[in-house]
Amino acid sequence: MSRTFHNVLCPTDLSPTGDDAVALAFALAAEGATVHLLHVCEPAFLMSPLDATPLVVTPSTPEGQAALERKANQHMRRLAPDATSGRNVRTEHHVVHDVNPAAVIEREARRLGCDLIVLGTHGRTGLGRVLMGSVATDVLRRSKVPVLLFHGGRAKE
Repeated sequence: MSRTFHNVLCPTDLSPTGDDAVALAFALAAEGATVHLLHVCEPAFLMSPLDATPLVVTPSTPEGQAALERKANQHMRRLAPDATSGRNVRTEHHVVHDVNPAAVIEREARRLGCDLIVLGTHGRTGLGRVLMGSVATDVLRRSKVPVLLFHGGRAKE
């Protein structure tokens, strides 16, 4: 079965795994497609060292939010490969401030009319997954469109 994707959403946490997922999203995009790069800026939480419950949400200023958006947009601009220009693949950047990345990803996929979500996953298990959660798992549960999970194969340094 051959399928082409014309409206691809690729959320990124700006990590190397996220960067690799972006490259895959561009590789899967059909000629004339749009790849939507999305970064969700989550507020910082102070966690209890005893049981990892959130104690305080650190306040964010408009200047701080603008700086985060600039950093995210600069990073995402560097990810669009030059090779896609021959295929006429467009890139759009989206930065959203929210506490629930999975809900934002699902909402943006619907709003943008995406036919594929490409998402990098860190593959956390055990305590790491309990403490950090799994955005990928939540997106799989919520999504009405196909989701391709990419687990980066980079060696840990």
